[in-house]
Amino acid sequence: MPPYQLTLSEFLAARQSDLRLSDEDLARLAGLETPKIWPLILNGKAKLPLQRIEGVAYALEVEAGALLEMALKEYLPDLLEVLTRAWGPRLVAIERDVIGHLRHVAAGGNRIVSVIVNGVPMDQEGRYA
Repeated sequence: MPPYQLTLSEFLAARQSDLRLSDEDLARLAGLETPKIWPLILNGKAKLPLQRIEGVAYALEVEAGALLEMALKEYLPDLLEVLTRAWGPRLVAIERDVIGHLRHVAAGGNRIVSVIVNGVPMDQEGRYA
């Protein structure tokens, strides 16, 4: 791992510190059953449950997709590699918004947007027409 890249635990601890959240406040905001699990996650004795990624991301004010990617990179790197090959790189929120807007416009019959964006018209499901 490059020296500038934080581990998931280091990142979680840094965000918690930046936001000045106690373990209890973080657990409550994240929807964790008990704040006792949090120190175990931070010191690497327990893994961040993947089903709690969205809650923890909300509590730490980070994008859930980025946090999930960090967790998969550390916990299940082979799975992350397969998912990235199958689905392509993760999009950030603004990219998803742009794509959603373009799909909405194209679904409304504005085929010019589809032609400009894709070079070939696409239907509402993103299939080439």
